[in-house]
Amino acid sequence: MKKKWLILTPLLLIILLLISLPILAVSKPYSFDERKSTDLMTKFIKSEKLGTITATEDDINGFINTYLERHKNLSKISIEKANIKIGSDDIELIAQILYQKYRAQVSIKGSFEIDNEYIYLNPSSFKVGRLNVPKSLVFNFLKDKQNDYIKGEKIKFPKEKFHVNITEIYLEPKQITVNFTKRENLIFSKQEENNQKSPQNTTQSQTKTQKQTNTTTQNSNKRIVLINKLNSQLDKTLSNLKLKEQKQIIYQIQNTLNSMTKTSKYDYTKDIPKVKALYNKLTPQQKEEFKQVLFNNVSIDLLFELKSVYGM
Repeated sequence: MKKKWLILTPLLLIILLLISLPILAVSKPYSFDERKSTDLMTKFIKSEKLGTITATEDDINGFINTYLERHKNLSKISIEKANIKIGSDDIELIAQILYQKYRAQVSIKGSFEIDNEYIYLNPSSFKVGRLNVPKSLVFNFLKDKQNDYIKGEKIKFPKEKFHVNITEIYLEPKQITVNFTKRENLIFSKQEENNQKSPQNTTQSQTKTQKQTNTTTQNSNKRIVLINKLNSQLDKTLSNLKLKEQKQIIYQIQNTLNSMTKTSKYDYTKDIPKVKALYNKLTPQQKEEFKQVLFNNVSIDLLFELKSVYGM
């Protein structure tokens, strides 16, 4: 999933790399945990009703490794490996990157802050190998390139970009707890009826009705765009699945999406048992293979929608 604010990550890594190429060879390499897992997404979906999730370093690193299998390249660099380390007060991202012909280990350590609109990463250190890079140098560079995502010496991430509204973040050694409120799904959601009660001959009521109509139309158009996007990604998923039993699951989901495109009030919930029945026929290994292919071809935001509805 490519988000505009993710441009910050390669920019940070590039500047850290360029500053310290002469001493990289003497740095002791970090031993990365390269195990892959989608358990974090499953855990998240199960926690949606509770509004809180506790994830371990292993959960997050498994998710990162799975994501990087198909999404290594960002901007001009390749992120070959990445892990996080969680302390009681801060979190550290460690990555092995390749920029042109240079390979290096870089890290960013910092703590989180939250307000109504943003999640802030307040970095305490930037490193390439064992070399500390001054914060002022990094932020002066970033302000010239991505000033909209910088506040003082903090990096800010718009909360609206996340699948849920994050309200609190708590760190403990080797685990993180996030409290949140759920946002309504953009595709799999009940469509509001645009019914009008008895006409009211006032300018105020007419203006309100027009605004409601415009909002409904905008939401409907946005929904169609997302359905088309998901359908396209599911086509790619199909081309990477080998078993017809796995492909039948995608066919059924696409049939539902096509029906939703033709009829805005289509009741998608009646098709959920069909998808679940097909999925439950797979062996445990076939389920893992199916989830891996789905993860590699569908963007994160739409994956969350699929998992929240079908529970896969």
